[in-house]
Amino acid sequence: MEHGNNPFDGLGIRYPQAKYSDGSIKQKAFFEEGSHESHSIPLKERIEILAKFVLEGYDMHKLVNNYLDEKDALDDNRRKHDIAFSFHAYSFNLLTYIEETVPAKQFSSNFKQLMRKFYDDRLSFHKEETSSEEMQRRINEFGNLVKEIYNEKNLAG
Repeated sequence: MEHGNNPFDGLGIRYPQAKYSDGSIKQKAFFEEGSHESHSIPLKERIEILAKFVLEGYDMHKLVNNYLDEKDALDDNRRKHDIAFSFHAYSFNLLTYIEETVPAKQFSSNFKQLMRKFYDDRLSFHKEETSSEEMQRRINEFGNLVKEIYNEKNLAG
């Protein structure tokens, strides 16, 4: 599904600290965990919003690249690493929530395999990986987890 608009444009965020004076959303709140802006929106809400974007078919890579382009930061490795960390944190928190609230026997083997891969991957180092590759991998992990979780009979809902 291809979307021509930016999903952040019509997003009804009720946290004034997460908005610019023109009412637009500070996307840094979603893409750079640990920033002042990210602390203005609760973590669970940020995860739910980004998960909704994934489920609606938005290309998260495109959204992130547009964000970086607007910040004139397409070559900013620190910022890409921060974005990778953010998506990793979202994936970790999403998995932790699901594991704590859903009986393990309800998970499909595919979901269990995704969980195992995620946790195994946390311990490995990708020495040959560029910041762009790390960012893309972490975005993919988040998207795959969201899709699988919501396919698991709406366990996250």
